[in-house]
Amino acid sequence: MMLKTIIIDDEKLYIDELKSLIVGNEDIQLVSSFTNAFKAIEFLKKESVDLIFLDIEMPELSGFDFLEKINPVPLVIFVTSYGQYALKGYEFEPVNFITKPINEYSVLESIERAKLRKIGKNLVEDFVMIKGNNSLTKVFLKDILFIEADGDYIKIYTKGKRLISTQTLKEFYKRLPDFFVKIHRSFIVNTTLVLGFDGSEINIEEHKIPVSRAYKIMVKNLLVK
Repeated sequence: MMLKTIIIDDEKLYIDELKSLIVGNEDIQLVSSFTNAFKAIEFLKKESVDLIFLDIEMPELSGFDFLEKINPVPLVIFVTSYGQYALKGYEFEPVNFITKPINEYSVLESIERAKLRKIGKNLVEDFVMIKGNNSLTKVFLKDILFIEADGDYIKIYTKGKRLISTQTLKEFYKRLPDFFVKIHRSFIVNTTLVLGFDGSEINIEEHKIPVSRAYKIMVKNLLVK
């Protein structure tokens, strides 16, 4: 599936950065980009697109105001430096939010979500794209048991396999929903899959994962809710 796409951002730097991340993607047909939202409105009066990468805070017209001026509204991926806009942004049912500085993982995940939304799968199952040395792997969050830090890499344990990714535990933790919890400086666990906790270790399937002293009370309170 090819998604006809435009980018709207008042800063050309971010347009160029997005272009570099989506160029060559077989699912994206980038038809134009704009630093002026009013020019994008004029474009959309003549052309239809499937997807917009849209900045929120722009000097002449905000991303929210822009969406209220167009009809129909295509799929939207918000790209913003300001996380406080997320609550209001969900009124527009966006495919995803990407927080600046932009990273490859967020862009790839957003495109995958847009593809599923386009074919009518609105309730998509959450996933992450995991980058190895020479590969990208799509992994559903429900299948991740836990994540272990290994220097500047992480080991992601899923049901049946282990993946190694070229990023830090701190970076990866930012991409996970609330049911993933850090229980040690080197471990994050999927709390929906915890089988037991004896005060010093958590059991997930056949794995025993250490809980550091600093996290014990928090983990205990979380698991007895």
